[in-house]
Amino acid sequence: MVSEALAALGFPAWLADAVPDGRWNAVARVSADHGVEVEVMRPAAQRARLPRRLREAGIAVGDWVLLDDAHPPAVAAVLPRRGLLVRHAAGEVERPQLLGAHLDTVLIVTSCTQEFNPRRVERYLTAVRQSGAEPVVLVNKSDLAADPEDLARQVRRLLADDERWMLLSAHSDDVVGLLAPWVRPGRTVALIGSSGVGKSTLVNALVGQERMRTGAVRARDDEGRHTTTHRQLIVLAGGAVLLDTPGMREVQLWEDDALDPAAAFRDLQRLAARCRF
Repeated sequence: MVSEALAALGFPAWLADAVPDGRWNAVARVSADHGVEVEVMRPAAQRARLPRRLREAGIAVGDWVLLDDAHPPAVAAVLPRRGLLVRHAAGEVERPQLLGAHLDTVLIVTSCTQEFNPRRVERYLTAVRQSGAEPVVLVNKSDLAADPEDLARQVRRLLADDERWMLLSAHSDDVVGLLAPWVRPGRTVALIGSSGVGKSTLVNALVGQERMRTGAVRARDDEGRHTTTHRQLIVLAGGAVLLDTPGMREVQLWEDDALDPAAAFRDLQRLAARCRF
């Protein structure tokens, strides 16, 4: 039976069958990855060693794991995953980078400045659809929008009928109220986007305090600095779990035979169904 403590960390009911009898006290959730060690919550945070075999196989922030009985503990096994967000790792090496696991919703953050790039947003959407999580596009810095109606048209072209987007200002709007439909108790929500789009400001608004530093952007190209330096799970006072991620300058999709292309390109399926030819 799932304890209240694990439920508060977002433990999904379907995963209960994967926990061996008598091992519930060994269940923990990865909240940060530090290479040879990970930070886990059970619910208190602690460090755990990560064996080479699991490090090479790949660990994701958000993973549910079983710890051994050593002091300090080590990760003994990774439980089955859903909602796994993956991209092609930066550089020329052909390998995936695991951005987050057991994600229910991914908030794709862009802005109304020169940073807005429909093709980049489209790649984010494809990666999120492949994960099985729900994508929501947040267009931040609404006070800087030169032509909000044109911006809205560009975003809507990228979305399937059942996908949502929102124009907002993290500095002046009620972020908690606007995002309440997705940031709910027991849910795990990730924030992804480029540097300088206001992710850290959104995190601070959701947390209720300045947990993440915010940085300036260059005026000539709206390029921001990385103020978040690693992926981190944060348990919010309202009961949701938030995954904050560093800014990504490139979004290369990871090709995997196990991924469902139909799920990734639902918007194209919708348009094809309407085609008369």
